[in-house]
Amino acid sequence: MIISQSDTVPAWAGKIIGCAGNGDPNIVLNGMAYTVPADHPTAATILQSRAIISYFRPKYDITVNKLRWYGKGSTTNFRVAVYNGDTLARLHNALSITTTVDAWDSAALSLTLTAGQLYFIAITSNTNSGATYGPAAFTLKWNTNQINTLPKSWAGNLDADLAIHDAPMFGTFTLSNGTLPDPANTIAAVPTLTCGFPGFFLDNDNS
Repeated sequence: MIISQSDTVPAWAGKIIGCAGNGDPNIVLNGMAYTVPADHPTAATILQSRAIISYFRPKYDITVNKLRWYGKGSTTNFRVAVYNGDTLARLHNALSITTTVDAWDSAALSLTLTAGQLYFIAITSNTNSGATYGPAAFTLKWNTNQINTLPKSWAGNLDADLAIHDAPMFGTFTLSNGTLPDPANTIAAVPTLTCGFPGFFLDNDNS
Protein backbone atom coordinates (compact mmCIF):
# COMPACT_ATOMS: atom_id res chain seq x y z
CA MET A 1 0.00 0.00 0.00
CA ILE A 2 1.22 3.50 -0.84
CA ILE A 3 1.21 5.92 2.08
CA SER A 4 3.35 8.80 3.28
CA GLN A 5 4.14 9.97 6.79
CA SER A 6 1.48 12.66 6.44
CA ASP A 7 -1.26 10.20 5.43
CA THR A 8 -3.98 9.12 7.81
CA VAL A 9 -5.17 5.74 6.60
CA PRO A 10 -8.98 5.90 6.30
CA ALA A 11 -11.22 3.22 7.77
CA TRP A 12 -12.26 2.11 4.27
CA ALA A 13 -8.68 1.38 3.13
CA GLY A 14 -8.37 -2.16 1.80
CA LYS A 15 -12.10 -2.72 2.29
CA ILE A 16 -13.90 -0.77 -0.45
CA ILE A 17 -13.07 1.67 -3.23
CA GLY A 18 -15.11 3.80 -5.60
CA CYS A 19 -14.30 3.54 -9.30
CA ALA A 20 -13.14 7.14 -9.72
CA GLY A 21 -10.12 9.26 -8.88
CA ASN A 22 -8.00 7.79 -6.08
CA GLY A 23 -10.62 5.22 -5.12
CA ASP A 24 -12.12 7.25 -2.27
CA PRO A 25 -15.67 5.83 -2.08
CA ASN A 26 -16.94 9.11 -0.64
CA ILE A 27 -16.31 10.87 -3.97
CA VAL A 28 -18.65 8.47 -5.74
CA LEU A 29 -21.24 8.17 -2.98
CA ASN A 30 -21.49 11.93 -2.46
CA GLY A 31 -21.90 12.46 -6.20
CA MET A 32 -24.71 9.90 -6.31
CA ALA A 33 -26.54 11.76 -3.55
CA TYR A 34 -26.73 14.94 -5.63
CA THR A 35 -27.38 13.56 -9.13
CA VAL A 36 -30.78 14.53 -10.53
CA PRO A 37 -32.99 11.65 -11.77
CA ALA A 38 -32.85 12.66 -15.42
CA ASP A 39 -29.07 12.15 -15.45
CA HIS A 40 -29.11 8.45 -14.52
CA PRO A 41 -28.10 6.34 -17.54
CA THR A 42 -30.45 4.37 -19.75
CA ALA A 43 -29.68 2.00 -22.61
CA ALA A 44 -30.46 4.80 -25.05
CA THR A 45 -27.94 7.17 -23.45
CA ILE A 46 -25.11 4.65 -22.92
CA LEU A 47 -25.56 2.76 -26.27
CA GLN A 48 -24.12 -0.59 -27.38
CA SER A 49 -21.78 0.98 -29.93
CA ARG A 50 -19.39 2.33 -27.28
CA ALA A 51 -18.14 1.87 -23.76
CA ILE A 52 -17.89 4.80 -21.36
CA ILE A 53 -15.07 4.50 -18.83
CA SER A 54 -14.03 5.99 -15.51
CA TYR A 55 -10.33 5.89 -14.59
CA PHE A 56 -9.29 5.21 -11.01
CA ARG A 57 -5.99 4.64 -9.22
CA PRO A 58 -6.45 2.97 -5.83
CA LYS A 59 -4.45 4.47 -3.01
CA TYR A 60 -4.51 1.16 -1.14
CA ASP A 61 -4.24 -2.51 -2.15
CA ILE A 62 -7.56 -4.33 -2.15
CA THR A 63 -8.89 -7.83 -2.75
CA VAL A 64 -12.25 -7.43 -4.46
CA ASN A 65 -15.09 -9.91 -3.94
CA LYS A 66 -18.09 -7.83 -5.03
CA LEU A 67 -18.96 -5.13 -7.54
CA ARG A 68 -21.74 -2.93 -6.12
CA TRP A 69 -24.06 -0.31 -7.62
CA TYR A 70 -27.38 1.33 -6.80
CA GLY A 71 -30.30 0.74 -9.15
CA LYS A 72 -32.73 3.46 -10.21
CA GLY A 73 -34.89 1.24 -12.41
CA SER A 74 -35.40 -2.45 -13.14
CA THR A 75 -33.35 -3.52 -16.15
CA THR A 76 -30.76 -6.01 -17.43
CA ASN A 77 -29.50 -3.82 -20.26
CA PHE A 78 -25.93 -3.15 -19.06
CA ARG A 79 -22.53 -4.84 -19.15
CA VAL A 80 -19.52 -3.85 -17.04
CA ALA A 81 -15.83 -4.78 -16.82
CA VAL A 82 -12.68 -3.57 -15.05
CA TYR A 83 -9.53 -2.99 -17.12
CA ASN A 84 -5.85 -2.27 -16.57
CA GLY A 85 -5.48 1.39 -17.50
CA ASP A 86 -1.97 0.96 -18.93
CA THR A 87 -2.20 -2.30 -20.92
CA LEU A 88 -5.97 -2.03 -21.65
CA ALA A 89 -6.30 -5.70 -20.61
CA ARG A 90 -9.71 -6.76 -19.33
CA LEU A 91 -9.22 -8.22 -15.84
CA HIS A 92 -12.22 -10.59 -15.73
CA ASN A 93 -15.14 -11.80 -17.81
CA ALA A 94 -17.55 -8.97 -18.55
CA LEU A 95 -20.51 -8.86 -16.16
CA SER A 96 -24.13 -8.52 -17.24
CA ILE A 97 -25.61 -6.51 -14.39
CA THR A 98 -29.18 -6.30 -13.15
CA THR A 99 -30.54 -3.14 -11.57
CA THR A 100 -33.40 -3.00 -9.07
CA VAL A 101 -35.60 0.03 -8.39
CA ASP A 102 -34.05 2.10 -5.58
CA ALA A 103 -31.96 -0.73 -4.17
CA TRP A 104 -28.33 -1.80 -3.92
CA ASP A 105 -27.30 -4.60 -6.27
CA SER A 106 -24.07 -6.59 -6.58
CA ALA A 107 -22.20 -9.19 -8.59
CA ALA A 108 -19.42 -11.56 -7.55
CA LEU A 109 -16.02 -10.38 -8.74
CA SER A 110 -12.62 -11.86 -7.84
CA LEU A 111 -9.84 -9.30 -8.34
CA THR A 112 -6.70 -8.14 -6.57
CA LEU A 113 -5.97 -4.47 -7.27
CA THR A 114 -2.63 -2.82 -6.50
CA ALA A 115 -2.13 0.59 -4.95
CA GLY A 116 -0.80 3.10 -7.47
CA GLN A 117 -1.83 1.12 -10.57
CA LEU A 118 -4.15 2.86 -13.03
CA TYR A 119 -7.41 1.03 -13.82
CA PHE A 120 -10.72 1.89 -15.41
CA ILE A 121 -14.23 0.52 -15.26
CA ALA A 122 -16.21 0.35 -18.50
CA ILE A 123 -19.97 0.23 -19.01
CA THR A 124 -21.96 -0.43 -22.16
CA SER A 125 -25.48 -1.48 -23.11
CA ASN A 126 -26.77 -4.52 -24.96
CA THR A 127 -29.24 -2.35 -26.90
CA ASN A 128 -29.47 1.15 -28.33
CA SER A 129 -33.00 1.78 -27.10
CA GLY A 130 -34.81 1.84 -23.77
CA ALA A 131 -35.71 4.61 -21.36
CA THR A 132 -35.51 2.63 -18.10
CA TYR A 133 -32.91 4.01 -15.71
CA GLY A 134 -30.07 1.65 -14.82
CA PRO A 135 -27.34 2.14 -12.19
CA ALA A 136 -27.43 5.46 -10.38
CA ALA A 137 -25.02 8.08 -11.74
CA PHE A 138 -22.50 9.97 -9.63
CA THR A 139 -21.91 12.70 -12.22
CA LEU A 140 -24.27 14.95 -14.12
CA LYS A 141 -24.64 14.70 -17.88
CA TRP A 142 -21.98 16.64 -19.72
CA ASN A 143 -20.75 18.22 -22.90
CA THR A 144 -17.17 17.55 -23.98
CA ASN A 145 -15.96 20.87 -22.60
CA GLN A 146 -17.73 20.54 -19.24
CA ILE A 147 -15.90 17.69 -17.50
CA ASN A 148 -12.52 15.90 -17.41
CA THR A 149 -12.80 14.03 -20.69
CA LEU A 150 -9.33 13.56 -22.14
CA PRO A 151 -7.89 10.03 -21.91
CA LYS A 152 -5.12 9.82 -19.30
CA SER A 153 -3.66 13.31 -19.71
CA TRP A 154 -4.25 16.97 -20.28
CA ALA A 155 -1.54 19.54 -21.05
CA GLY A 156 2.10 19.05 -20.04
CA ASN A 157 2.55 17.07 -16.84
CA LEU A 158 -1.17 16.96 -16.06
CA ASP A 159 -0.93 13.24 -16.70
CA ALA A 160 -2.59 10.23 -15.08
CA ASP A 161 0.67 8.30 -15.50
CA LEU A 162 2.20 10.71 -12.98
CA ALA A 163 -0.53 9.73 -10.48
CA ILE A 164 -1.74 13.29 -10.02
CA HIS A 165 -5.46 12.79 -10.72
CA ASP A 166 -7.56 12.38 -7.59
CA ALA A 167 -10.57 13.85 -9.39
CA PRO A 168 -12.75 11.67 -11.66
CA MET A 169 -11.51 11.32 -15.24
CA PHE A 170 -13.39 9.70 -18.10
CA GLY A 171 -12.97 8.29 -21.60
CA THR A 172 -14.67 6.11 -24.21
CA PHE A 173 -13.92 3.42 -26.80
CA THR A 174 -15.95 1.97 -29.65
CA LEU A 175 -17.60 -1.46 -29.53
CA SER A 176 -19.31 -4.01 -31.70
CA ASN A 177 -22.80 -4.94 -30.45
CA GLY A 178 -22.18 -4.18 -26.81
CA THR A 179 -19.32 -6.68 -26.39
CA LEU A 180 -16.56 -5.49 -24.03
CA PRO A 181 -13.36 -6.70 -25.72
CA ASP A 182 -10.03 -7.87 -24.32
CA PRO A 183 -8.02 -5.73 -24.67
CA ALA A 184 -10.06 -2.53 -24.82
CA ASN A 185 -10.04 -0.57 -28.04
CA THR A 186 -8.27 2.78 -28.33
CA ILE A 187 -9.43 5.23 -25.67
CA ALA A 188 -10.81 8.55 -26.89
CA ALA A 189 -12.33 11.67 -25.34
CA VAL A 190 -15.90 11.36 -24.11
CA PRO A 191 -18.46 12.87 -26.49
CA THR A 192 -21.44 14.89 -25.36
CA LEU A 193 -23.63 12.59 -23.25
CA THR A 194 -27.21 12.94 -22.08
CA CYS A 195 -26.51 11.01 -18.88
CA GLY A 196 -23.98 10.92 -16.10
CA PHE A 197 -21.47 8.15 -15.31
CA PRO A 198 -22.81 5.49 -12.93
CA GLY A 199 -21.32 4.95 -9.49
CA PHE A 200 -19.54 1.62 -8.97
CA PHE A 201 -17.84 0.26 -5.86
CA LEU A 202 -15.33 -2.58 -5.54
CA ASP A 203 -15.84 -4.25 -2.19
CA ASN A 204 -13.84 -6.76 -0.16
CA ASP A 205 -17.01 -7.75 1.73
CA ASN A 206 -18.51 -10.81 0.06
CA SER A 207 -21.95 -10.59 1.68
